[in-house]
Amino acid sequence: MPAQRGSLCPPERAVYCLDSPSYTAKVALATLRIMKRKLFCTIPQNLIKQPLLFTLVNRFKVVPNIRGASVTETIAILSLELEGDAAQVEEAVRYLKDEGVQVEDLEEGEERAL
Repeated sequence: MPAQRGSLCPPERAVYCLDSPSYTAKVALATLRIMKRKLFCTIPQNLIKQPLLFTLVNRFKVVPNIRGASVTETIAILSLELEGDAAQVEEAVRYLKDEGVQVEDLEEGEERAL
């Protein structure tokens, strides 16, 4: 039987508690369409020092996973995986492109030499 709202819940019953963080997180995840998208990004010199990944996390709530990178004074190349709600991942990719990052989709299992 689920606990009443506002009651204290033992950890083994937290999933049934309406106020518990785990319940809230499970409900939130159940309403999202989670996806992973692999990208190959070329970042021009004028954007190298910009906090692009920080912005992806904070504005779009996606999780970036850097699979490989090469950064010089003139260019940065990233093999990047973005995970999150499908709509937010799409918005994050649009943001990168709008900022001037060249973004190419990688197929499942495809790798690029950096």
